[in-house]
Amino acid sequence: KVRLAGHSLGCLMAASAARLQPERIAALTLLAPAQGYGPAAPEVASKMVNQRLGMLADLGLDKLAQARGPALLTPNAHPEHVELAIYMMSRLHAAGYAQATHMLAHADIMADLRAFSSTSKVAITVACGELDTITPAKACRALAQAVGAHYISLGDVGHLCAVQASAEVNALLGITGEPT
Repeated sequence: KVRLAGHSLGCLMAASAARLQPERIAALTLLAPAQGYGPAAPEVASKMVNQRLGMLADLGLDKLAQARGPALLTPNAHPEHVELAIYMMSRLHAAGYAQATHMLAHADIMADLRAFSSTSKVAITVACGELDTITPAKACRALAQAVGAHYISLGDVGHLCAVQASAEVNALLGITGEPT
C-alpha cells in the first residue's frame, strides 16, 4: 500500500493510478490539483493546447520560464522562491511539456476520483493555496465537495504551495523534520 500524493498535473496521474489500482492506495492527497479539460467541448481543449504550445514555440523554454515561473507564486513571494520557480520551469523539456499539455487537454480528474471512490473507502484530501491563480481555491474546493474529499486551505500562498507553505504541506503529508 502507498500513500499517494500529487501536485498540479501530478494529481491527474495520482487520480488515474488510484482509479486503476485502488487496492494499493492507503491515502490520496491532491495538492493544487489540475482537473483536466476532458469533460469540456473538444474546441476548448484544442484552444488550450494551441495556446500553451504556441507560447512555448514563440518564447522558448527560457523565456517561458521567465514569464510563467513567477505566476506560480504570489506577487509578494520571497525572491528565492521566484528564482526557484523560474529555474524549475527552465528545466522542462519541450517534448515533455507538450506531452503534459496533451494529458491536461484530455484528462478528467473528477471521473477518476469518482471511480476510485466507488471501489475504495480511502479518504481523499484536496489542499490548495488561497491565492493560487493556476488552480484556484474555489475550483479545488468544488472538486473536493463533488468527490466527498476533505479540503484544506494552505493559506495565502500560490500554486507552488510546497515551496511557499513547505511546513504545512510536509505536515499534511506526514513528513517530519526541516525542509531542505
